[in-house]
Amino acid sequence: RVVAIYDHLRARIDGGVGLLLDCCGAPAHWAGRVDLHDEIRAGFEAEWNRLGRPTVVTACATCLQMIRDFHPDVPAESLWTRLAAIGLPEAPPVSRAPLAIHDPCTARRDVETQTAVRAIAAARGLEVRELDGPQKTTCCGYGGLVTYADRAVADRIVERRIAQSDDDYLAWCAMCRDTFARHGKRAAHLLDFVFPDAAGGDPAARPDPGLSRRRDARLALKTRLSRDVWGEIVTEPEPTLEPIVAEEVRRDVERKLILIEDVVRVVAEAEASGRKLLDPESGHFVATLRHGAQTCWVVYEMRDGRPLVHRAWAHRMQVEAAQ
Repeated sequence: RVVAIYDHLRARIDGGVGLLLDCCGAPAHWAGRVDLHDEIRAGFEAEWNRLGRPTVVTACATCLQMIRDFHPDVPAESLWTRLAAIGLPEAPPVSRAPLAIHDPCTARRDVETQTAVRAIAAARGLEVRELDGPQKTTCCGYGGLVTYADRAVADRIVERRIAQSDDDYLAWCAMCRDTFARHGKRAAHLLDFVFPDAAGGDPAARPDPGLSRRRDARLALKTRLSRDVWGEIVTEPEPTLEPIVAEEVRRDVERKLILIEDVVRVVAEAEASGRKLLDPESGHFVATLRHGAQTCWVVYEMRDGRPLVHRAWAHRMQVEAAQ
């Protein structure tokens, strides 16, 4: 939906609209990485100044909060209030069962945006039901990087939220929507109805893309915009091994915070170098490769030139010899 949003804003706003595909620094801030957060802040400030100090419009409530908290000189507003002001694209009204609306926790005090979101939902013909109300909304389990600090606590947070209603959920934060979907809750994003997919389908049934597919989508988006909008020459990446990964294996790899591209990197190096072990009982290969701070291990076999991945795990440490 990012391309559709960008096209709509450019068509309705005079003077030009830029697009910044970058991080607001929230993950570094939540992790207590002051040095990294300062680096991200400085980069954002430099780019904002280079672009002529424009108003910043964010689709993400956390991005908006971070900019307002750490860049008080930057005029910032929500995509939702801007859409409410400039109007929505033409689309037929939605006919479906009521949706329980979930507000992101970082927008708990942003009454203006909460109001705009509900007005946009109504304009699209959606009937929404409140859970606790926007001022008492709860975290989806992603905020503060709880998932990475204590997964059991994060799971309890999201399961408690899911249990509040049997209705499909309507979110306006991408991470909230994907978190609900990952736990089996039917959930749609408001942009699914503002810019509906021409192919149709049920947006609440869309699965969580996970770390790897989300990363692939971001890379594809950057390539598409660079080529089609900004007219840049884009070099296509070198083809890599296309792995066969069963869904249960993919979920296990995701839970361990391993990207599929890390798995492919291990297998490609093992096949090129021959540095791999053969398990005589299973006939599977075991290979390992260190990339950055991560050492990744993969158990696989080759099927018609493609690696069939059975398991993967990783550790992130540096072992140094005592002097």
